[in-house]
Amino acid sequence: MRWKLFFIAFFFLPAGLVAQKHKADSLINLLNKEKTDTGKVKLMWQLSGIINAYDPASALIYAQNALNLSTTIKYTEGQSKSLGALANTFSKMGNYPKALEFNLRKLKLEEKGNNPRNLAFALINIGIVYRYQEEYKEALKYYYKSDSVIMQNNIEDAKYFIYMNLGDIYDRLDNADS
Repeated sequence: MRWKLFFIAFFFLPAGLVAQKHKADSLINLLNKEKTDTGKVKLMWQLSGIINAYDPASALIYAQNALNLSTTIKYTEGQSKSLGALANTFSKMGNYPKALEFNLRKLKLEEKGNNPRNLAFALINIGIVYRYQEEYKEALKYYYKSDSVIMQNNIEDAKYFIYMNLGDIYDRLDNADS
């Protein structure tokens, strides 16, 4: 069994990283050619999301630059996506207080907006950070807020994520019948 895992890790993991690097290079080329500020913001937060697994320092720079530019041009969606990219990168780095800080800033933006799907996922992401910190009751609080938004707005693609995250927390609390 171990040799199979080694085989998979040895051959397929590098292939995934190569594919990510290729996609990142393509986005950098597009970014260098992009003329509009909103287009630059989109490319920077997308690039940050792709490279955060293998180059978190650069991912933070791209996301912060996207946040700065989107704030300057008053592009709210760009601000929200950039805050999410920063939060996800800090989370992958294990810096949960910073991840939580950026997720909460994103939540404030989404609460002012009119996109229930984005609001639901902002709440889920806050719950995920609390789950990483093993603060399960706080995680549940945000998951239930998200669940409420999802059910009120019938956001089909979010139902899977909220059910999985709720199930995970109840499993960790050894409360499987919830």
